[in-house]
Amino acid sequence: MEQLRQFYSGLSKKSFLTLAISFLLITDVCVLGYIYIKFNNYSFFEKIMEMSLAINGLSVEAMGKDFVTSLHKLFHRSLVISLSLAAFYHLVNYYYWTKDKAFAKLYMKVLINAGGPILILMGISMVFNGAFFGFILLILGLMDTSLVFGLQKHQKD
Repeated sequence: MEQLRQFYSGLSKKSFLTLAISFLLITDVCVLGYIYIKFNNYSFFEKIMEMSLAINGLSVEAMGKDFVTSLHKLFHRSLVISLSLAAFYHLVNYYYWTKDKAFAKLYMKVLINAGGPILILMGISMVFNGAFFGFILLILGLMDTSLVFGLQKHQKD
C-alpha cells in the first residue's frame, strides 16, 4: 500500500489524470463491451421472452416469431443507446475532471471509491463461477481502486 501511495505521490497532477483516465477508459470499454455482448445475445433474449410470456399464459408461437424478433431489435437499439449514453456521460466527466470542476471531481471520487470495489467483488464472484472474464474484472477493479491513493494527493492540488 505504501508503495502505491509513493508511486502516485511521485506523479504530477497531469500525469495522474492521464493515468487515471486511461485506467477508467479501459474499464469502461471492457465493462460496457461485456454488457453489450451479454445482453445482445438473441437466444438469451428469446429464452427470457419465453419465460415472460409463459408467466402470462402465452407462448412465442401465439405471439409470432416476428413479434419476438421486433422486440429484440427494439431491445438492441435501447441497449446501444443506453451504453452510448453511459460512455458519453463518463467522457464528459473525464473532460471536466481535467478542467478541475467540482462536480466531476466528486463523481470521480465516488466512481473510484465505489466502482473499483464493486468490480473486485463481481470479478471474484465470476471467477468462482468459472468465468474467465472475472479475472479481467478483478484486475480492472484492483487497478481502479489503486487510484484512491492518487486521489488523496491530487484532489488537494
